[in-house]
Amino acid sequence: LLKNRPRNKICESVNTDSVLVWSDTKCYDKSSAVTTIFKALPYPWKFLSFFRIIPAQWRDKLYDMIARNRKIFQKPYCPVPDPKIKSRFIQSL
Repeated sequence: LLKNRPRNKICESVNTDSVLVWSDTKCYDKSSAVTTIFKALPYPWKFLSFFRIIPAQWRDKLYDMIARNRKIFQKPYCPVPDPKIKSRFIQSL
């Protein structure tokens, strides 16, 4: 993704263990990237971009906390689809 973009000092110093977003000539990471994504999405997601008013340090601490504990938000199993949904799957090619 970043191959064809001009490199700048902001992007060189960015933590690549988080989400990265290019917007115009700026590179955003962590919570700033997430709020930039929300800003580009349609309503109702666009509404969540208002979190940008919170200082970046606080947002990034929350981002890091969620990233460390993200497995809590995942299901511990792979759900088996009911027959109605299963009919949408391709059985063989």
